Amino acid sequence: MKVYSERVAAVWEVTPATEILFYHDFYKGKVWANIRKFSKSDRYTGPTRAGIKFPPEFLPKIIESLEKAEKRKDSLGDEELLRLTKNNFSDLVIQASIYKGTFGIDIREWQKSKQYTGWTKKGIRLPIEYTAKFLDCLKKMIRASEGLSETSFSDSAEQAAKDVNISDTTGIPKKFEGLFATEEQDENETN
Repeated sequence: MKVYSERVAAVWEVTPATEILFYHDFYKGKVWANIRKFSKSDRYTGPTRAGIKFPPEFLPKIIESLEKAEKRKDSLGDEELLRLTKNNFSDLVIQASIYKGTFGIDIREWQKSKQYTGWTKKGIRLPIEYTAKFLDCLKKMIRASEGLSETSFSDSAEQAAKDVNISDTTGIPKKFEGLFATEEQDENETN
């Protein structure tokens, strides 16, 4: 049974209804760093589309770029601050820019293909005045990423599976019932 697992390094409550999570996850055989906006409301609580996933090795360069931007925030203009190649089809780009009358920094994916070359919706934007807070969260991510490997996620996935104790699978489609097996059921299956 594959259980999705993640390691949260920092949570920044932007408003009572919005927070940004800085976390690592394990996906397609690799550890990834994630920055994602989460919504908290009566209608929906969970991740939004606003966010970006990248290799954790990018974190030191992202931090260095944002520290330089923080020092020059009064003299920054519309300019690219950093470009890192994610793969053959996309880059991670940090760009200072004015959007809808406010100055901020975008951390966004740049797609490069025959069909389209340009900005994607994958990314996050922060007003320039929040750069220091954002940097603090990124530094926590660096500390949290030390020593992460596939086994760190499988350990927490196993614990998450043990923490789930659903014995009544009424109404759950048969193909998903196995995802809700309790420890007792697992023991009976092995005996």
